[in-house]
Amino acid sequence: MGEIIVDKETRRQVDQLLKKIPKLTAMASLAEQISGDALLNSCLQSAKDELDSIKAVIASIPDEDQKEIITKRYLIQNNYETDIQVYMDLNMSESYYYRMKKEAFEILAFLWGL
Repeated sequence: MGEIIVDKETRRQVDQLLKKIPKLTAMASLAEQISGDALLNSCLQSAKDELDSIKAVIASIPDEDQKEIITKRYLIQNNYETDIQVYMDLNMSESYYYRMKKEAFEILAFLWGL
């Protein structure tokens, strides 16, 4: 993929989208347990659909290291709360980790049209 330049504000938007994942995950699991209230079910289904959409975009990242960084940092709940935990677990240098994360954010920004 060619060079994509993403400004700080766009990277912040990508980070905010990724940080919604725990809330969406909780809502999606709640959707499977609740029945009866149509409006609530509709909201919960929307959250589940948005989560599925985010996961599909993350799955389309071509570089495996980048995909693993985003997956471990944002999709796996309660195991990796900091970047340090992720790059230590992946046995990556700090500079390589942040370079790969930045490139992953650029790809996600492009895929999300930000």
